[in-house]
Amino acid sequence: MSNLMFGLLVVFSLAFSLFTEATAQEPPAVSNLIREETPRSLDEVKAALETAAKERGYGVAAVHDLPAMMAKRGVEFARTVFVFEVCHPEQAKAVLSERMDASTLLPCRISVWVEGDKVVVATVKPTVLLATLGNAE
Repeated sequence: MSNLMFGLLVVFSLAFSLFTEATAQEPPAVSNLIREETPRSLDEVKAALETAAKERGYGVAAVHDLPAMMAKRGVEFARTVFVFEVCHPEQAKAVLSERMDASTLLPCRISVWVEGDKVVVATVKPTVLLATLGNAE
C-alpha cells in the first residue's frame, strides 16, 4: 500500500474511532462521504477529535468556524459547522516524498456540524480523494 493511501486511511480512522456507538450514514446524496452521527454534544465531539488527533501523532493545524468566517464577510449563516484541518507531519513527509501533487489533498479535513439533536462528523472518502490524483495506488 502506498504511503499516500496509508496516510489517508489513518486520518480517516482517527476521525471515526471516536464514535463506536454511532451508526454509519451514507445517503445517496453524499455517497462520496464517510459520515457518522453521535448523540454527544458538539463540545464533546470537538474535544474528542482534538484529543484523538494528538494521541495518534496528528496536529490540528486549524479549526474553521464557518458561520463566523461568513459573518466577517457580511453573510449570515444560522447553522453550526466547524472544519478541522489535521496533519501528521511524518505521514505528510512520506506522502509528499512520493507525490507532490498530493499536497492538494493536505491537510486532511474533517467537518463537524449539528443536525437536529445529533452531531455529525464527516469527511471525503480516501478513495475519492485518491481518484483526483489519477494513477495513484
